[in-house]
Amino acid sequence: MQEPPITEHIFRSMVEASPNALILVNSQHKIVFCNSYTEELFHYSKEELYGNPIEMLIPHEYRHTHPEQAHKYMQAPQTRKMGQGFDLFALKKDQSKFPVEVGLNVVKAEKQTFIMATVTDITKRKTVENKISESESKLKTIIDILDVGILLTDDKGNIIECNKASEEILGIEKEEILKRNLIKPNWPIIRPDQTIKPPEELASVRALKENKSFRNVETGIVNEFGEITWLLINAAPLNIKGYGIVITYIDITKQKRSENAFKASEEVLQKINIELKSKNKAINQSIDYARKIQFSILPDINLIERHFPDIQIYFQPKDIIGGDFYWYRKTDNLAYLAAVDCTGHSVPGAMMSMIVNSLLSDIVAQNNNLSTGQILSKLHNDLYNYLHQEKGDEYSQDGCDISLCRFDLNNRQMQYSGARQDLYMVKDNQVQRIKATAKSIGGLSMIETPDPERFFDTRNIDLKENTTIALLTDGIIDQLNNQDDIFGRHRLVEMLSKMTNLPVSQKKELITDTINNWKANTSQQDDMLLITFKITDFQ
Repeated sequence: MQEPPITEHIFRSMVEASPNALILVNSQHKIVFCNSYTEELFHYSKEELYGNPIEMLIPHEYRHTHPEQAHKYMQAPQTRKMGQGFDLFALKKDQSKFPVEVGLNVVKAEKQTFIMATVTDITKRKTVENKISESESKLKTIIDILDVGILLTDDKGNIIECNKASEEILGIEKEEILKRNLIKPNWPIIRPDQTIKPPEELASVRALKENKSFRNVETGIVNEFGEITWLLINAAPLNIKGYGIVITYIDITKQKRSENAFKASEEVLQKINIELKSKNKAINQSIDYARKIQFSILPDINLIERHFPDIQIYFQPKDIIGGDFYWYRKTDNLAYLAAVDCTGHSVPGAMMSMIVNSLLSDIVAQNNNLSTGQILSKLHNDLYNYLHQEKGDEYSQDGCDISLCRFDLNNRQMQYSGARQDLYMVKDNQVQRIKATAKSIGGLSMIETPDPERFFDTRNIDLKENTTIALLTDGIIDQLNNQDDIFGRHRLVEMLSKMTNLPVSQKKELITDTINNWKANTSQQDDMLLITFKITDFQ
C-alpha cells in the first residue's frame, strides 16, 4: 500500500504547525521561505525576511565568520545540529540576543539545494540550567573549603561524592574513593584496640541500615604499607530520596599518638560539632528556602475567597516540598481553578511543579478564549517541547495529572477538563463523579512512543445553588491505613456528603480529622490536595 502524496497544502500546514521557527535558505545564503512562528520569534515579517541574507538573524560578533562556514557546509551538506558543543545565539529585529538550538536539514528541489534551519528558543531552559548550576556551585564551594572530610552515599552504600579534604585525609584520589562501597570498603578497618572491625560495626553502615545518627566513633584505616590513619567519624542518614548517609571525619592520628590525645580530641570534637551545626543549619535553611520558593507560586487564599467564600483547601505534601499544588487565575469575568499532581515527590516533584505552574499561567495569560480542554492540550504540547520528550528517553518523560475548572462569573457556568483527575459534585447528599480524560499531561503514549498532541474532553456545567464541588489529587484516595487498606473513593464520597451541610468553620476540621484518623501512625505515601467549595457562596 503506497503512502498518500504530500500536497503543497498539507506541507504548508505541517510547517505552520511546527512549534519551532523553520527557515529555508538557498545556496546564496538568502532566506526564501519561513513559517509564521519565525515572524513571531524574530519580530520580522516574512516580507522583511525574504531575499535577505540569513546573517541578518545572527548577532554581529558572529556574523563575519558565518558566510565562510555556510559556504563550507554547502560543499557537503548533511542533516545535523549546528554548533555542537557551543552556545548559539540569534538576533531579533530589536537587536536583542537570545539562546537557540539550530538543526540543519538538506532540501533538494528543482535541481537546487536548500538548507532548512530549525530554530528553537531555549531561553527558559537556559535560565533554569543556570540557576541549578549556580546552586550546585555554591554548595560544592562550601563543602570544599571545610577541612573536615565529607562523604555522601546513595541508598545502597556506594560513595557518590567527596570533598578535597577527604582525598588529603585518606591519601587517595577522588576517582578511587568513588569506586568504594561502605559494606565492601576495600581497605582494612580496625577498632581502637587494633582488632579487625567488621563492616556491620561501622558507624556508616549502621547509620545506613538503622536510619539513625552515630557520633564520635573512633576508627582506624590501614593503608597498603601497614600505616594506620585514625579517624573520628560522625555518620547520619539523609532523608532525601536516592541518598543514603553523610559521613564527616577528621584525622586524629597525631592526637592519638600524643600524650595530650584526650584534650586534642575534645577540641577537635568541639570544632566538628560547630561545623556540623553550621552545616545542618545550612541544609535546613536550603530546604526551607526551597519550600518558600515553591509556596510562593501558590495563589493567595484571600484572593480566591473573594469569589469562593466557602472554599476549603487541604494541602499536605508528603515531604517538606512536593509535586502537588493548587492554581488560580482571574481574568476579566473568568476565574480558573486547578488541582495539579506532578510526577515525583520532594525535590523532583517540586521542580516539575514550578515548570507546570509557569507553563499553565503563560497559556491562560496569552490565550483568554481557550476552553479548559484546549488549555490542557496546549499544556501537554508545551511541556512535551520544554522537556524535549520527542527523544523518548526515560529521563524526560515526566508530567502531571490535573483537574481544571473555568468559571463564568457573569453567567454562573463552569467548564471542566481533567487529565486523569476526576471532578466530584455533591447536591442533596448525592455525589456525582465526572470522569476525566484517561491521559496525563506529558510523557510517552500508551504504546511508549513520542506523543506531542493530546486532546482532552471539555464539560460545560450549569452552576446550581447548594452544590459542592471537589477537586483532588490521588494522594488522599491511595492513602493506606495500618491494615494496608486504601482510603478509596467510597470513603471520599462519604466524607464529602457529611461536610456539605456543615458550617464553614467545621468543614476543614472534618477533612483533617477524617484523613488523620485513617492513616493514624501509617506513613504518608503521596502528596495530598483536596479543594472544596459551595456554589451558594459563589460570587
